Amino acid sequence: MPVPPRYWWLKRIAIAVAILLFGVMGLRLYWGRVAERELQQEFARIQAAGRPVEPQDFDPKPVKDVDNAAYYYLEAESVMVATAPISGLAINEVNRDKGEILSGRLDDVAELIEANQEALRLARHARGLEGVDWGLPVRSPMSNRLLPSIRAHRQLAKLLSMNAQYQSAVGNPAGAYESLLDIIRLARAVAEEPSLLGFLVSVSIDSMAVRALSETLPDLPPTASGEAGDNSRAADLRTAIDLLIANLVDDDFIKKSLIRSICYERAVSIDSVRLQFGTLANADLGGAPPPTISTTGTAVIGPLLKLEIARVLRPSFDALLEAAEKPDWPAASRCIAGIDIDNATFPPITSMLKSMLKSMLAIPSERAFDLRFRLSAERRLTGAMLAVWLYAVDRGHPPTTLQELVPDYLDAIPADPFSADGHSIRYDPDSDPPILYSVGMNGSDDGGILVFYRDGHEVRDKGDQVVFLDGRRSEHIARLRELQKKSPP
Repeated sequence: MPVPPRYWWLKRIAIAVAILLFGVMGLRLYWGRVAERELQQEFARIQAAGRPVEPQDFDPKPVKDVDNAAYYYLEAESVMVATAPISGLAINEVNRDKGEILSGRLDDVAELIEANQEALRLARHARGLEGVDWGLPVRSPMSNRLLPSIRAHRQLAKLLSMNAQYQSAVGNPAGAYESLLDIIRLARAVAEEPSLLGFLVSVSIDSMAVRALSETLPDLPPTASGEAGDNSRAADLRTAIDLLIANLVDDDFIKKSLIRSICYERAVSIDSVRLQFGTLANADLGGAPPPTISTTGTAVIGPLLKLEIARVLRPSFDALLEAAEKPDWPAASRCIAGIDIDNATFPPITSMLKSMLKSMLAIPSERAFDLRFRLSAERRLTGAMLAVWLYAVDRGHPPTTLQELVPDYLDAIPADPFSADGHSIRYDPDSDPPILYSVGMNGSDDGGILVFYRDGHEVRDKGDQVVFLDGRRSEHIARLRELQKKSPP
């Protein structure tokens, strides 16, 4: 029976639709290969630069428990007594801003310190070990990886800070500085965690030790130079302070931690793209089904999304890594000035899925760089402060210039990380009290002034970053706040 003419049109339409579908599928496959090739080329470029990018690239070197500082820190955290059994004093009651011993509660503090002798011993033992493995391997999907225990690490640091304050209060400055060295080593160990969170927690812990040093005079005995008197005790104190100076002026670990965290966040972005668009060769999903695209439309334009992510990924993370390598804030800020994912231009079809693109690009903010350079400045100022104190004890008077500290107390005058011209940190011995200072985020030498908001908080992008050489930072800050309230700058 002949086919009615009108059905010939339906047949032709069906054939045309089938050809179109096959053409679209072929184009989709070709498009997908191009997108995958672009992403793989970016992947190969990162590897050729010697940067970690595979999840397992971030795993630490194997280390035995007996040589693993992280193992002993975790043990210390597990036996730590958070609250004194009789007085009820808690570790978290330590003043966070001033780092001062709780006034009038020295006996309660002694009880809490006594209850934590094993935790303190383990932390001291960990300080002498080089290996660090927190037991948190990095595998795909990286976004689901367990992160370190922030609260436990910070609480251990607070215990060590409390012990430093207690040892100082009972006349054992060498013990105080040894405990501060324990905090600095803990911060370096936490910095081995590759995520951005590890960097931020490390900075927070390290700041505890640095701020405690800038709050309290070292209380050096007259015989600190070892010329007479109790030479053994004086030598122990001098050794502890020399170690502190060496640790403080060497802040390279902060830069390395930031670089590692940027590489980690880039790897998270790449891993998310692989999982979202089916490149699952490196995934370890533990038997769970792979993630699927939420809509057919997204699956169709997946290659375009992959191309757009590769396009944004390269310049953004290249700029961040270049900034992290810079020695000062002005140079770093120029590198990251053009990174703006919120206002990035995307083709119309991908603009609708801009939030998906942004969620896949785990790009660290400018705040991480602010923290890096502020901590570097504070460490260098505090290290120089200790060197000035040692000079004054040895010579009977403070130096007139920082150059007098070289080479007996410092190998070189620390550079100011906020100065664009490589200028060293500033020293004003004629100020009342004498001060050391950095020019701060605005890059302008304001003569060592601090600027405060009306609520009393320090303005970070105005004024300078200052260390007072008499160790009474809290008193001077309170006085300056009151003066500015009466006469706003």
